[in-house]
Amino acid sequence: MSKKLKIIFFADMAAEHTLRWVLYFAKLGHEIHIISWNNMSSGYRLDDVKDSFDPATLHIVVNKRPTNIFGYVKWVFSIINKTRAIFNEVRTNLIHSHSVGSYSWVTLFLPSTKIVMTPWGTDVLIDMKKSAINRFLSL
Repeated sequence: MSKKLKIIFFADMAAEHTLRWVLYFAKLGHEIHIISWNNMSSGYRLDDVKDSFDPATLHIVVNKRPTNIFGYVKWVFSIINKTRAIFNEVRTNLIHSHSVGSYSWVTLFLPSTKIVMTPWGTDVLIDMKKSAINRFLSL
């Protein structure tokens, strides 16, 4: 492959699928960035996860998810602002969003670029049925 790309993956950094996708493209020589807002509440240690993505660059844009509606709205805007700052710094050729729900809606607030979305199953089969917001943003 002659042209090297800068690719941003919007994905859960603790998911095995993310690791496989990222390492595949990194080994081809592309510059890879992962933007994740996983708060590591699933029991993973950040250092263990972060090291497994080398040579890709991991950007964590959020802390613990709030429980009240005011905090949640503030949290969403902080994700958008932090993601825009990273996007403007990296100047990517392509965004690969892992999920049609949570990791894809933030692309609505970024400058125009090529976007690929990969549904994981639960985001289409479960999340869209449970949440009117996910359903609205995904359709």
